Amino acid sequence: MISHVLLQPKGKPLERWIHILVVDDEEDVRGVLRSFLEASGYYVLVAENGPSGLKLPKGFPGSIDLLITDIRMAHMDGIAFARQLRAVRPEMKILYMSASGGELSPAELEPNTNFIAKPFSQESLAKRLLHILGRPQSESNHTR
Repeated sequence: MISHVLLQPKGKPLERWIHILVVDDEEDVRGVLRSFLEASGYYVLVAENGPSGLKLPKGFPGSIDLLITDIRMAHMDGIAFARQLRAVRPEMKILYMSASGGELSPAELEPNTNFIAKPFSQESLAKRLLHILGRPQSESNHTR
């Protein structure tokens, strides 16, 4: 579970929203992530598992800049899901998360992929997002 530490990224407004897809089979994790990411100025899509996550972007015309997915999920694991989604969204970066930190070997990490162990604080997630995306997200002056 994510701890509740409020951290607002600072920076000048960007030209467009950064779109993040969150996929986790735990409703509470999805909810906390969505709330934090939206409060931090990101545009967030959520899905409860891999099959749902594969359907969602088909109807979404914008880019998906980052996928945040749990590794262990029912119906389809996060690695298989991410590989399938990346086949149609090759520019997408990936942040895997898991309560079992030793689940990923460096050989399994493809380019533009990262890992964060659960539980993590909002501050550590915000720092990881800045590292992955290379810039903070502001809450105003965006186009979708």
